[in-house]
Amino acid sequence: MVDLATESPGQRVRRLASRYLDAIRTVVDRDRPTVLVDFPDYGNIGDSAIFLGQLAALAALGLPAPRFISGSRSWNLNEIRELAGGATLLLSGGGSFGGAWPEFHERRLALLWAFPENPVVQLPQSIWFRDTSTLDATRQAVRAHPSFQLFVRDRESARLALEALEVQPILCPDAAFVLGAQQRPILPSVRTLWLMRRDQESLHEAFPDMCTTVDWTQQPLTPLRVTASLLARSRRRLAPSRALRKLNRLLYQPLAEKRLQRGLRLLSTAEVVVTDRLHGHILCLLLGIPHVLLDTRHGKLSAFHRTWTRDIPGVEFARDWEDARSRVESGARARNANAAESLQRWPF
Repeated sequence: MVDLATESPGQRVRRLASRYLDAIRTVVDRDRPTVLVDFPDYGNIGDSAIFLGQLAALAALGLPAPRFISGSRSWNLNEIRELAGGATLLLSGGGSFGGAWPEFHERRLALLWAFPENPVVQLPQSIWFRDTSTLDATRQAVRAHPSFQLFVRDRESARLALEALEVQPILCPDAAFVLGAQQRPILPSVRTLWLMRRDQESLHEAFPDMCTTVDWTQQPLTPLRVTASLLARSRRRLAPSRALRKLNRLLYQPLAEKRLQRGLRLLSTAEVVVTDRLHGHILCLLLGIPHVLLDTRHGKLSAFHRTWTRDIPGVEFARDWEDARSRVESGARARNANAAESLQRWPF
């Protein structure tokens, strides 16, 4: 029995990574190839952390790399069908199951109907439904598929899956924990970083003058991104050849690694981070950075925090902006001291 009161952040990271690996091991057949669907070919650093964690998990379990990786912007059902013979379809994890990001979910349902003979594994997702029509369509698709396994990354999502979708989910942490503890790439240069969403999941229509906020979805233009963009255009204009597919797959991991490094550098600029991004939270844990959490519109962050991370030293949950600012101002020194002491007593 783990004593959570004495468990260090590093120990928690390792335990959650082990739980992820143990869960995936039970459902992914090592004798089948895999196809990974929905590489995040956009700027959100959190989704790139998920993607890299998923690849790291396959490697840690001694499973082969995916036969094919389908990008979210280059998604093509016919192309997946051509390459999916006998494969387990792994649907990338995240927060798009249900109504938060409809275009992703509609593709997911189309894939379930199109591949009844393939095992389909939905890697850990947060679930939220905007309306009953989406819920009904999802229930029909998941119940009709003869070999579908749903992983969820918080207890509220597990309850929804069981009661509303009538499927038995597996509760599992986020794939990013498999990346393990990370070293700060730079020393902090500011006291506080406010990393806040700018999309429909944000609770905040405006940000107060008391702080300067940033988000991490905008990407710098790099030679790697230019190459990936040119390749994507070529694939849309030409019949996708094996060479283009292989080059596609070769670029995905470097793109994700560049995004992850950008996120680690951004978080490392601060002594303390305030964020409503789930992977702002997770990457701060991997880096050992004290941080304060604010919730999202659909309660995604609070649900995850209650399930896995609520008792970790150096992590606090705030009710609102004023509460977050108060926690930063009154507790920054104490949190840093506690974090330093924890790192000395419990090295990662």
